[in-house]
Amino acid sequence: MSARKHHRECIQACREAGLNPTGIEHRGKHIAVICEEGRVFCPSTPSDRRFRHNLKRCARRLAGI
Repeated sequence: MSARKHHRECIQACREAGLNPTGIEHRGKHIAVICEEGRVFCPSTPSDRRFRHNLKRCARRLAGI
């Protein structure tokens, strides 16, 4: 999976949770999706299939769902 595709997928997961993403910030081994409500952290490279589940869970938690 390319980096751009991974970033798009992370931003899309935040939008689906009801957040308003404004950008991405690189933080070493992780990236932070910057939203108006706060930040959602996810790995900079998807190492396994569970990263999608964990990302969606963190985004829903930030959104208060």
